[in-house]
Amino acid sequence: MYNAATYSLYVLEKTRENFLHVIDSMTLDSLNTVYPGFNNTGAWNFCHAIVTSLLVTSGISGLDTGLSPRELVKFRKGSSGNVEVSLEELDGFLNLAKSSLEEMKEKYNAGSYSAFQPYETSFGAKLGTIEEALHFAGIHESLHLGYLMAIRRASAGNLELKQ
Repeated sequence: MYNAATYSLYVLEKTRENFLHVIDSMTLDSLNTVYPGFNNTGAWNFCHAIVTSLLVTSGISGLDTGLSPRELVKFRKGSSGNVEVSLEELDGFLNLAKSSLEEMKEKYNAGSYSAFQPYETSFGAKLGTIEEALHFAGIHESLHLGYLMAIRRASAGNLELKQ
C-alpha cells in the first residue's frame, strides 16, 4: 500500500525505467537529432525531465540538486531543445536518473524537504507541498517520456531531417 508521496516516487521510478529502456534502443545520433514536427532532441527531453524534477523537489527546498551550473543552463525550463549531448554527458544523466531517485526517496523519508517553498510551474500547477511537487515531477517526466517515444518512432521512420 502506498501513500501519495511513495506512489509518486514509484511512478517516477517506472517512468525512469521506461526512459532508460527507450534511450537504450536509440543511437546517440538519433537522440541528438531534431526530427520534422519536433522542436527538440530526445536527449534534451530526457535531461530536461531529470533537471526539472530535481529543481521542483530539492531546488525549491533549498537542497543541493547535484547539478552543475552548465547543466542547469543547458536543460532547465526555457532552454533550447536543439542541443547536442555527448556520450559522456548522456551517461552522466543516465546515472543521475538512478541515483537522484534513490536520493529523493531518502530525503523524503528523512524529512529533508521540510523547507519546501510553494511554487507555481509554467504549466500553471501550484505546488504547495513536497508531495504535490513529487506528483508533478511524475507527470512532467511522463510528458517528456512521451515525446522521447515519439522521437524514437520518427527516427525509425527515416524521416527527412529538419533543416
